This record gives sequence, structure tokens and C-alpha cells, in this order.
Amino acid sequence: MHKPTLIAASCATLLAFPAIAAEVPVIVKIPRLTVEASEKIARAAMEACRKDGIQIGVTVVDRSGDAMAVLRDTLAPRITLSLSA
Repeated sequence: MHKPTLIAASCATLLAFPAIAAEVPVIVKIPRLTVEASEKIARAAMEACRKDGIQIGVTVVDRSGDAMAVLRDTLAPRITLSLSA
């Protein structure tokens, strides 16, 4: 293919693409952490530590770093909550 023909074909493709893209909506799915899932994660972490005889505080955060679930085991010291955050 000659260079001018290739350039013309490339330009035609680039000019046609925005019209095609404008017709198709852009949808981005972002997975979210649910309250139910965060509670399940926190309880699983607490149970795993209980099996080893450790009393802990657990904080599960979302992608922004905001707390979704906070649990403290019965005998865990209060400081475990601030350490887990």
C-alpha cells in the first residue's frame, strides 16, 4: 500500500470512529463492598484469630478507606480498635 493511501485510510478511520463511539454508551461497573460482605469478612478474621487464642479488634474498610464494619472481641483491649483502623 502506498504511503498517501495509507494516510488517507487512517484519517478516514479516525474521523468515522467518534461517530460510532458516540452511539455506544460507556458503562463502567465498579464493584462495591456491601455491608453484609464486610461483616462476613470481619467475623471470619475474628474467628481465625480466636482459633489461635488471640482476642482482636477488626476494621473492614471500603476502597476509599472508610470503615464498613468494626468489631471487637469480648476480651480484646479497647486499643485494638484504634490499631485495626
